[in-house]
Amino acid sequence: GPLCCVASLAARLMSAVNCLTVLRDFVKSGKLNDVKIEENVIRMGEYSFPRTEQTAYKSRKGRGKLYTLVALVFFMQNCKDKGYGTYLMKARKQGIMIVPGMDQTKLRDYLTGKDDSSEYVDEMALLRGSLHKPAQKQPSVTEKKAESIGEKPPGLQIMEMETVLEDRNTMLCHPTISFSEVVRRFKRIQAEVGRMEERRMRELKKQDAKNKGKKGKSKSA
Repeated sequence: GPLCCVASLAARLMSAVNCLTVLRDFVKSGKLNDVKIEENVIRMGEYSFPRTEQTAYKSRKGRGKLYTLVALVFFMQNCKDKGYGTYLMKARKQGIMIVPGMDQTKLRDYLTGKDDSSEYVDEMALLRGSLHKPAQKQPSVTEKKAESIGEKPPGLQIMEMETVLEDRNTMLCHPTISFSEVVRRFKRIQAEVGRMEERRMRELKKQDAKNKGKKGKSKSA
């Protein structure tokens, strides 16, 4: 049922890694210059995402399509100090999706952490993006060498010998970690699932009424 669906989505959301969250973490921690735009991917520390990866942030104050990752990174790296006009010319020249003036302030406030949340973030898209296109962790030089000769990387060997002392359930009871953001997203997903169920029931009732109307006409004929 809908509640089981919500619980499953929330559980997956807790372990998901998505490009918008990673980018926001880099911006908030002052590491925006460490985000590298390459030919086909965008690298953020140990993670890499496709340049055209869709984020969950909706353009044009929530009425437009989802911004791509390269659009948000390019905007944040080129607009603030160099001016909007210069940013526009560079983005158009490189064929990168443009962030219009109406979105600038709210988008920047969200990515810098000035705003804790944004009404323009599509929570369902955030979850879908996390599940279908996970970030790829870049292997270290040692791991590459070990893989080339058919050995397990040292880190993996150690991990296989370790005893699991913490799992998802113990993390939820952690005294110093706040899961308020997860709870907020859970509630939004729950509300969205509820709205979807209501729309589905309304459509079923409309279809049922149409079918009854057709049957009544056929009998009178």
